[in-house]
Amino acid sequence: MIQSDALSRHPDHIPEKDADNENIVLLPDKFFIKLINTELAKLITSAATSDKFVKDMDKVLSMKGVPPIKSNLSDWKIEDGMLFYQDQCYIPDNPKVRKMIVQQIHDSPMTGHPG
Repeated sequence: MIQSDALSRHPDHIPEKDADNENIVLLPDKFFIKLINTELAKLITSAATSDKFVKDMDKVLSMKGVPPIKSNLSDWKIEDGMLFYQDQCYIPDNPKVRKMIVQQIHDSPMTGHPG
């Protein structure tokens, strides 16, 4: 086995900027399907009706007011009874919904480690 020496790591042998993987998208968004479990969507929607933050954001979005947290109003939207921030679904403060999400991600044979 050959050991690297100090000369092979000399600063003038290394390019100034390593741009080998810059601006490379391995898998574009068109290869992904964004979907949600319909049972989970119903739970999120029903939990959102009693979540104070969701209610506040609904008022703010309808009146074009100031969001309750520091962010741009354009980053928020409500679709099908669910609140989204930068296209990420806000999960209401509901233990049943959060537990179901963790179980689905953790126990799935495709993404988690069952057993």
